[in-house]
Amino acid sequence: MKSPTKLLFLCVPFLFSSCSLFRTPEPPPKASHVMYEWYDDQGPGEVALNINLTTQKAQVTRGGRPIGWCFVSTGKEGRGTPAGNYKVMEKVVDKFSNKYGWISDAAGNLVTADATPKTPLQPGEVYHPSEMKYWQRLTSYGIGMHVGPIPKPGEPASHGCIRMPVDFKPILFEVTKIGTPVKITYGPADFWPTRPAALAQTMNAQRWSILWSVVRKIHPWPNWRESLHLPRMEALYEGKAKRLWSTDDPQILRMEFKNDATAFNGEKKAQFENKGRLNKSISSLIYGQLEKAGIATHFVSQTDETNVLVRKVQIIMIEVIVRNVSAGSFCKRTGIEEGRTFRQPIIEFSIKSDELGDPLVNDDYIRELELATADELAYLRTAALTVNDFLTQLFGRAGLRLVDFKLEFGRLTDGSDAIVLADEISPDGCRLWDLKTGEKMDKDRFRRDLGGVMEAYEEVLKRLKELSWISPVKLPAKTSILPMLMPCSIPRFKRNYATSKVAFTTLTMKAITKHYVALSKRY
Repeated sequence: MKSPTKLLFLCVPFLFSSCSLFRTPEPPPKASHVMYEWYDDQGPGEVALNINLTTQKAQVTRGGRPIGWCFVSTGKEGRGTPAGNYKVMEKVVDKFSNKYGWISDAAGNLVTADATPKTPLQPGEVYHPSEMKYWQRLTSYGIGMHVGPIPKPGEPASHGCIRMPVDFKPILFEVTKIGTPVKITYGPADFWPTRPAALAQTMNAQRWSILWSVVRKIHPWPNWRESLHLPRMEALYEGKAKRLWSTDDPQILRMEFKNDATAFNGEKKAQFENKGRLNKSISSLIYGQLEKAGIATHFVSQTDETNVLVRKVQIIMIEVIVRNVSAGSFCKRTGIEEGRTFRQPIIEFSIKSDELGDPLVNDDYIRELELATADELAYLRTAALTVNDFLTQLFGRAGLRLVDFKLEFGRLTDGSDAIVLADEISPDGCRLWDLKTGEKMDKDRFRRDLGGVMEAYEEVLKRLKELSWISPVKLPAKTSILPMLMPCSIPRFKRNYATSKVAFTTLTMKAITKHYVALSKRY
């Protein structure tokens, strides 16, 4: 019989020769994402889509019955896909982007994956517009659905359109038609579930059952949530600088100011501490002064350092730009030197679209695109000039020169169709120069890398606060008609104006019309 020592000696070579005994177990393969499922029953009913910006998924229904879903990739931060109700306006199998693309070298190798037609090319390089197969347009300003890469399912990655999986989009293209409804929404943002099963998916079922039985005894569902004063809120929209949230009042929204800063249509980005607080404070102060002057806005009240309550409006997709002094893109387009004071303010209109680069348009474009009626356009022009009169005085008293600024307007959704001033007025959307030194006190400090961005915003807020003890700015007599018109819908402004008990009660309709026309043509 062999000794234990000899047995061990004989086994050692075998142990070291058997690599499998010491091999590290390989990790299990990662499960690949299921990008879509399709189970159309071909039954009765119209097809509809619901795209959730929170989960980055699209659900397809037919007559209300689910028939499929897929992951999507919507607009990333700064180029967010707008929530809302849309319809398919156009279907094109082979389409190419007129704004985004990629660059290759002479051999066809990728050089730059994210480029625009304006991106400088080196010798031998070629610009290729991005392919957007199975295109389905949703808006007149470039938002639509098409085949596109989804790098990380569940995360936004596009320039604003809705990208869909390459195998799924042709199927969807076949079952949809011009007029197919598409609803784009955010998912619920609150913590509390709408039913116990919502939390049972993430908690141990037995522990949840016990907890739920205790809660039911203390606060019967669903009243216990209201008793804790926790209002339901849903994220409705996220833009480059703000977010919109729902409140318990369907006609009131919460607008949150972010710390993000963007320039050149989102191509340059940064974050600044306290930027949201400063913009909220400046805009709230200005809108409060506008309301005192009788100019209707969507502003309701402040809630905290970065949030305000506003009235719900349907934004008119036109940006109104008022220029008092030559600067920025105006100088690039015309070749005029910066700092030239205009003999009278210049009004510009642009389509509110990052995808298209906010192109300038005239009255004919706006009419053809059905962005506003002729009456509404004339009204926006007059309103912008009135606000310009007001802001020029306000900033002038603060030692600031109002160079130019942009405004956005919206229609109230309470059934009145009234047009009110919306969005914000802050150094993000105004050019402000110090009256004495000419120093820039606005977002140009970020655009041009001048530094001291937040210091300039702080100084603007400080100067405006110092005016708070002074009586509100009064509008010139020649514009005093406008505050009475602002809360009125355009088709009915003459009737409302004629019946107003505030002033001009003895004016005839002919005199009112003459006054309005003269006012709108004074520039």
